[in-house]
Amino acid sequence: MILKRGLNAIRGTMATAAPPSPMMPMPSTVEFSVVMRLPPCEAPDARSIAPAFALCRPASYACATSRPPPARREAAQEANMASIVLGIGSSHGPSIQTDPVGWPRLGDADTRDPRFDYQSLLANAPSDIEAQLTPEKQRERYEAAHAAIGKLRSALDEAKPDVLVVISNPHRVWADETRAVFAVMRAESLPVAERQGFDPDARFRTNEERRAPVINDRPGQPQLAEHLITALNDDGFDVGCGDGVRDGHALDDAFAYAHHYVMPDETLPVVPFMVSRYLPYQASAARCYAMGGALRRAIESWDADARVALMASGGLSHQIIDEELDRGVIAALQSGNAEVLGALERDRLNGAPGTPEILNWVAVAGAMSPGTMTLLDYLPCYRSMAGTGHGLTFGVWG
Repeated sequence: MILKRGLNAIRGTMATAAPPSPMMPMPSTVEFSVVMRLPPCEAPDARSIAPAFALCRPASYACATSRPPPARREAAQEANMASIVLGIGSSHGPSIQTDPVGWPRLGDADTRDPRFDYQSLLANAPSDIEAQLTPEKQRERYEAAHAAIGKLRSALDEAKPDVLVVISNPHRVWADETRAVFAVMRAESLPVAERQGFDPDARFRTNEERRAPVINDRPGQPQLAEHLITALNDDGFDVGCGDGVRDGHALDDAFAYAHHYVMPDETLPVVPFMVSRYLPYQASAARCYAMGGALRRAIESWDADARVALMASGGLSHQIIDEELDRGVIAALQSGNAEVLGALERDRLNGAPGTPEILNWVAVAGAMSPGTMTLLDYLPCYRSMAGTGHGLTFGVWG
């Protein structure tokens, strides 16, 4: 049943949301409906939230919707336990890596992408699509994106974390026979692909045909990674573990983006946290939100005097832009609306190959609750007459 409850919640939050980009004002109301599968936050039975995935103990979702009381946080700090000092979210991908003069090549590749019906998209493209594709508009949004990335870099620099947990999806990290809904990479040294220009034809090549990356070793944090694996499994989340990547491969832009664009210093240790965007092993939005709460509890139970930052890498909608979905998600992130975030419909999230990366943001929102996201910018970067492109989004949880 399609209910209006999610729409009303979003309408209520849009009035108080942080101001969006002056280039692309967000509407005062958003026609955005979701299938309300999620019970109220106080509902005791978490099995009704994500029945398709590993059973979550009934307390898991309720615990994920609120931070520990101040007295408990202060006690943890006095005991020199780890603490979360910052949360950030950023898109990654070719619209950031490629100068706008190259965006038409990305759009041309979309015409041949077998993952979606380009001709159908062409028939239903936005009415103002030509205005969205001018070189001036594309350049404006590209520069605004990099300005927002600069703000993320400054926020991370000011927070001075000891370790960064990057939540993203496993782009060709492990062998094809390896499947996990959630997983943590436990490694002393991370193989990170060197920064390079984006190849618009890469999507048409097999893993074996892709050019071998230049790999640089960057520090991991295996002690925290191992603690997260143990603590999350004890908290009702069956988290996989990986100690490396497939031969000849490296962490690509899903995680390397943080090193190349966001981190002020690439020597900051990173723990890659994998959230699958792939079907059928894809968690529900409610499960990802609850996992975020469990991740926070796990970090705050780590017996280390460490400052931890979280980063959602990826999203929002791409390679087909869904502005309605993006704006609804942003409004819920700004208001901290767990109910709307948890009720995001799987079919809508899988409307384009990359759009399920929204789940990474949902997980960070769960970890940072009751804190809310401050939007730095939302930039729908179109690259073809069919409305393909990327809804670039940047935000901070303080």
